[in-house]
Amino acid sequence: MLMKEAILNIREKTEKLLCKPQYIYIVCLAAFVFHVFALDLIGIMTFAILGGLLLVLLDDARPGFTLIFTTVFIVSTQNSPGYGAGEEYYAKPEILYPLFVTLGFVILCMAIRTVIKRKNLLDGKSYIPFALLSVVMVLSGLGHPEQNFYKESLIYAAFGVFSYLVLYVLFTGCIDRSEGLFDYVATLMTALCLLISLEVLFVYVLNMLPPFEGLPANWKRNMRSGDFPNYWKNLIITGWGVSNVAGELLVMTAPFVFYKMLHGDDKHSVLYALVVFFSATMIMFTLSRNAMLFGGVLYLALAVYTFIKTDKKKTYVCCFGGYLVFLLVLSLVILGQTDINNVIDYIGEILAFGVVGGDGLKWHGRDKLIRLAVEFFREDIWLGGGFAKSLHVGPYSGLPTFFQALFHNFVFQAVGSGGILGIIAMLVFVGFAVKTFSGSYENNIFMLAFAVSFGLMALFDTIYYIPYTVMFLVLMIAVTEKIKYKSEVKLLKNV
Repeated sequence: MLMKEAILNIREKTEKLLCKPQYIYIVCLAAFVFHVFALDLIGIMTFAILGGLLLVLLDDARPGFTLIFTTVFIVSTQNSPGYGAGEEYYAKPEILYPLFVTLGFVILCMAIRTVIKRKNLLDGKSYIPFALLSVVMVLSGLGHPEQNFYKESLIYAAFGVFSYLVLYVLFTGCIDRSEGLFDYVATLMTALCLLISLEVLFVYVLNMLPPFEGLPANWKRNMRSGDFPNYWKNLIITGWGVSNVAGELLVMTAPFVFYKMLHGDDKHSVLYALVVFFSATMIMFTLSRNAMLFGGVLYLALAVYTFIKTDKKKTYVCCFGGYLVFLLVLSLVILGQTDINNVIDYIGEILAFGVVGGDGLKWHGRDKLIRLAVEFFREDIWLGGGFAKSLHVGPYSGLPTFFQALFHNFVFQAVGSGGILGIIAMLVFVGFAVKTFSGSYENNIFMLAFAVSFGLMALFDTIYYIPYTVMFLVLMIAVTEKIKYKSEVKLLKNV
C-alpha cells in the first residue's frame, strides 16, 4: 500500500513538473542538439518512445504529446534525403527498420490512450469530412487502374489517410479538453517557431564554414566555405524539409508567438518579440516565395493588431530598434566573411515582385502541373488520375519522390487526382474547416490567422499532403473543436 502511494506521488510530481511551459522549450532545445549533431536515430527513438510511454503512464497528455509532435524536427541536414539526393542514411536497414518499429510503437501508445480516454472522442465534430476525404483518396484513380498506376497510387493515398483521418482520431482522443489548452498549444508553436528558425540559421552557418579536418563526412558534404551558387535555394535543406516547407511552417507557427506577446508573462514579452523578429528574418532566408508573400502580410497584420492591443508599446519599439541594429552588425560580419550576393539578389527579386520577367509571368512550373491536373480530370471525370500518375506521365515524370510531382495546389489536386468525387470531398472538408475555425471562441483571431495562412499557402505548395505539415492543420482543427465545445458548455450553463 505504501509502495503504491509512493509511486502515485512520484507520478503526480513528475506530471506537474513536465506540464510547466519550460519543459516545452527544453524538449525543443534537446531536439535542436540532436539535429545539429546529426544524431537522427537515437534522437527520434528517444523522443518517440519516451513520448509514447508518457502518453500512457501520465494522466495529462501534454508531456508525451510535446515529445511526439517535436520528433520530426530532429531529422538533420546532414542525413536528409532532401530532393532525393541523400537517401543513403534513411535507406539503411539498421536505420529504417528501427524507425518503423518506433513509429508503430508511438501509434500503439496513442491508440491505447485514445481507448483509455475515449470520452475525448466525443469532442470531434469532423469525422464525416475526414472519413469522406480518406475514402475518396483510396478510390482516386480506380477508374483506369493500369493507366493510372493504381497500386502505387494506393500507397500514396495511405499517406493522406494517415495524415488526415488517423491523426485526427488520435489527436482528438489523446488530447484532453482542459483549462489552458490553447495556451499550451501556443507555447508549443512558439517553441517550434524558435526551433525551426534556429535550424534554418544552422543551414547557413553550416554552409558558411569550411570543411574542417576531423569532422564527419556527412558534415563536410554540406560545408561550402561561404560559396552561395545560383542554385542555392535547392541547397537550403533543414533535414526534415526543404526551403519552402521550412518557411511555410514558420508562417503557420507565427500567429501563436503574437498571442504569447499579448497574453504571456510580462517578463518574457521582449523574448517573444525577438522570436517574431528572428523568425521573420529566417523566413526571408528560406527564399520561399510562398512564405514571404503570405508571411509578410500575416506578420504585418498581426504586428499592427498586437501593437494596438498591447500596453507595452515602448518596449516593443525599443526591441525592434535593437534588433535592427543587431541585424546591421551581423550583416556586416557576414559580408566580410563570405559572398552572399546571390542570396541578397534573390531576395531582392522577390521583394520587387520578380516573378514577372521579360517573358511574362513566371509560374515556375505550376502552370504545367495545373494543365496536367485538368488533363487527368478529362480522362476520368469521376475518379481522376490518382496520386501516382504524375510521377510517370507529364513534365515532372521520373522525379525521386511523389511529393514533388503533386500538383502544388490543393484544389487542382482534388480535380486531377480525384475527379468529381475528389472535388466534392475537398469542398465538404473545406466547408467543415471554415465552420470549425469561424465563430466566436477563445483567441479565435490567432486560429483564424493560422487557418487562412495554411489555406492560401496550400494553393501554391504541397503542404496539404506532407504528413508533418498536415499534422499542424489536424491539430488545430482538433484543438479548436475542444475549445469551442468548452465555450458552448459554459454558454449553456450561463443560460
